[in-house]
Amino acid sequence: MAEKYGFDSVWVPDHLIEDGAFVDPWSIMAVISTQTKRALLCTGVTDTQRCHPAKTAQSVATVDELSHGRAGLGIGAGEAMNIVPFGIPWDEDPRNRAQRLREAIEVIKLLWRSSKEKTVSYEGKFFQLKNAWLTQHPAQKPRPPVYVGALSSTRLLELTGEIGDGWYSWLVTPETYIKRRKKIKRAAERVGRKLEDIDTVATIYTGFTDDPKVQKELINSVKMEILMCDYTGLKSFGVKLPLPERYTYQYVLVTERYLQNIAETAKQIPEEIFRKYAAIGSADDCIDFIESFVKVGAKHISICDVMVDMKGLSGVEETLKTYGSRIIPYFREQSRK
Repeated sequence: MAEKYGFDSVWVPDHLIEDGAFVDPWSIMAVISTQTKRALLCTGVTDTQRCHPAKTAQSVATVDELSHGRAGLGIGAGEAMNIVPFGIPWDEDPRNRAQRLREAIEVIKLLWRSSKEKTVSYEGKFFQLKNAWLTQHPAQKPRPPVYVGALSSTRLLELTGEIGDGWYSWLVTPETYIKRRKKIKRAAERVGRKLEDIDTVATIYTGFTDDPKVQKELINSVKMEILMCDYTGLKSFGVKLPLPERYTYQYVLVTERYLQNIAETAKQIPEEIFRKYAAIGSADDCIDFIESFVKVGAKHISICDVMVDMKGLSGVEETLKTYGSRIIPYFREQSRK
């Protein structure tokens, strides 16, 4: 349906624990690849702890061949919620997590261009290769794009500028987006790259409804996400809320014990601040919201539709139709001017 109504990309989450139904992204993208012809298929995003980069490289290459060159890899430093409950060691040092991500990306890129005749070796702090190769190769040349998932971490934003093909953001405002994009730009320039060569993605939340009551309920639900995912951004707007670090997205395990505290704290976020993070309302509201990101350099808009079982809220197909009939054509026309 997304491809039918004009979307250019589909992003599939890669989580074990989260509030909602989550599936294995590589299986899902493999199926999607056989029933679509145009859309980029990408994880939003996977991590480096649950799977060795060799396996990740193989999975992406497989989907890339099945889709005739339409796979991408969204990859980040990971979250404790997907690590700790399963007995996988979680490194508390963010410098180590950033280094592990850098090495994983370097290993994946090496393996994509390896062969039995051209083996590759790598010696890192976390990953090593010795005369390794993959038989499964991606269809894209030179390789599938790698999007670095980064919220507000300076280390990860700089990593994006240094070796990423794209930046996959999450719950940003125009103000925080431009500040973080500048960090990517500075890092890219330090290593002789240009920001124009990096696909900067703005991931935005939307929900179509004219019902004030439904709007309020949606706003309260998204406020929780904002509080967990962009506590740093909220503080930059002067919003000071008592939230221990381990309640933030990097650490939180989705249990009732945590959710109740977060829900009550999130209600204190002023609505005028919330409106910087999400478009809840009409298609025109959404157009205005997206335009605010285009003006600060977003090249690629990723839509996270606020899907909750709530009377008065647009369903999936109706939402996609609205984008396909009103919003996507508007921006395609603007891009031609």
